Amino acid sequence: MEGYQPCGARTLKASTVPHPAVSVVVPVFNMAEKSYLMSLIASLKAQTLSSIEFLLVDDHSTDDSLQIMLSETAGDCRFAVISSEENGRQGAARNKGIDAARGSYIGFVDGDDVIDPGYFESLYRAAEGESADIAVAPFVITDEDLNVESPCIWAFSRNDASGDRKSQFGRLILHPAHVVCSLYSARLFREGCTRFPEGVFFEDNPTCLRLLCLANKVVPIPLTEEVPRYYYRQHSSSTDHRTDNLEVQIRDRVATADMALADAEASGYFYEFEEPIRLYYLRLCLINTASKIALLDSCEASRKRFRELRDYALGKCRISFKGPVFQGFPIKDKAIYRLACQAPGLYVTILRLRLAAKQGFDK
Repeated sequence: MEGYQPCGARTLKASTVPHPAVSVVVPVFNMAEKSYLMSLIASLKAQTLSSIEFLLVDDHSTDDSLQIMLSETAGDCRFAVISSEENGRQGAARNKGIDAARGSYIGFVDGDDVIDPGYFESLYRAAEGESADIAVAPFVITDEDLNVESPCIWAFSRNDASGDRKSQFGRLILHPAHVVCSLYSARLFREGCTRFPEGVFFEDNPTCLRLLCLANKVVPIPLTEEVPRYYYRQHSSSTDHRTDNLEVQIRDRVATADMALADAEASGYFYEFEEPIRLYYLRLCLINTASKIALLDSCEASRKRFRELRDYALGKCRISFKGPVFQGFPIKDKAIYRLACQAPGLYVTILRLRLAAKQGFDK
């Protein structure tokens, strides 16, 4: 896959679980602060699925993350600790974990998040029980102290699982599941040689698209009163909340959207799912990037930059708003697409006003 450039790593501790059903890859970079890493490892240790291994991949941290991983997992045969020889961001760390994974299924958890004890058991049972290539779980958004700030969010519900593959795909395009909220058949990585782009932010965008295109079936875990959840921790140093590198984030959002489109065209999936992939590209390249462009210094700078991006995105991937997938979108999502494509200056101005009200910056 475009952007996959493996680099060196050392396995400092190996998992000795015989023939694990599930391998969980955890990229870690400088997570020693505020006990984020300790909380993560504790939640992994509490997993109820017995046939599981955890691959902790240190992405050349400059703090005590590597030492914490080694000390906290000592004596637990389920854990492997891998040390990268250079920093390659999350994509590189995930790729090293995938290369080392031995499970029939592969899942992901980020180094600052936590999960409920039955999380991977529920995903595994759902995938195995319905012969699915991907199982999806809900997540909640929390503050940095893990206080829940959102309702349970389902990227893919039981209703979404109805219909044929193309209609499922159209619904997943609208609200694609986070890579960390899913469990994937290892076949999707091994047979398709699927990996994450390295050295960029938002590395999951092209990889998630390829995995969805490769999957024969996607299912959610059963909805129960105590459904296991993924806790998506929000803090100032997380990618979505950083404002010190806006230009890099804008560049990488566009670059990974372009990777997704190019890979779909090269692999032939574009022609099978043309309308959904066009909508996915515009969401990644245009709509998602708008939130970063809206943070630029002045309103005029934001408006100019977003108009230029609109022209670029539609130049690469034009869309008709008359297709069946788009027509099936909720009214709000239709309005977002139309406004971003047809009135980009107004769209980014509205975003700036909303951000100003929420964050208090000078609009």
